[in-house]
Amino acid sequence: VSFGVFGSEFGNVPKDNPCVMNMSVHPDNITTVASSTPSGKAPSVTGMAVSNDVTVTVPDVVSPVLDWAPDTPYGSASKGDDSTVAKFIVSTMGGEKEAQAFSIDTLPFSIYSTLELNPIREVKVYKNALYNSNLLYKTTIGELVGLPAGGSDLEYLVLPSKEDFKDLVVWFDDDQKIIVTLDTDDANALDSICIQPRHEKIEWFASSVAPTTGISDEYGLIPPKCLDY
Repeated sequence: VSFGVFGSEFGNVPKDNPCVMNMSVHPDNITTVASSTPSGKAPSVTGMAVSNDVTVTVPDVVSPVLDWAPDTPYGSASKGDDSTVAKFIVSTMGGEKEAQAFSIDTLPFSIYSTLELNPIREVKVYKNALYNSNLLYKTTIGELVGLPAGGSDLEYLVLPSKEDFKDLVVWFDDDQKIIVTLDTDDANALDSICIQPRHEKIEWFASSVAPTTGISDEYGLIPPKCLDY
């Protein structure tokens, strides 16, 4: 399967450009860098050349695929309790159609923030809509895992346990929208919060695939999305 990419170079790339995977996310400007970790103060680098066509290999067995939902929030945001801070899509690729379904056991993600977040702050993750019946899990913000290299953002890892996570099944002719909410009442002017699914830590399995940790970069690595307050 071949997807055309417009242009041969990326300099200043819009935040919602789905074709750039490794980048530094900044409220006003995104430039390609070696790391996928966002940083509010990462140095600018020259845009890298890319080919006009990107080839995506269809796997022999089913694989989860991650992408941002078209209506995911980014850019200027209002603070509030249980604010929606991210929406992304989980779909399938590859495998025989009759077996092209998988189940996700846990769905971790990172929060990068200029705001120091209390580790007991609650995070909620839903599928498709904000109804209690659609709640996949709720947990606390998770551990502070450090400062990204070259930047000032704090990184928190939200890692739900299998026991707390309601299994998410995705079929070949369907996809699931994942919605993340977070209390941002104490965000101040110039604060920012970025969300990125941790594809390498997602646990999943299918009828044709043994329990597996991680999705390949080709299907699971998506750039962070940032909210500015």
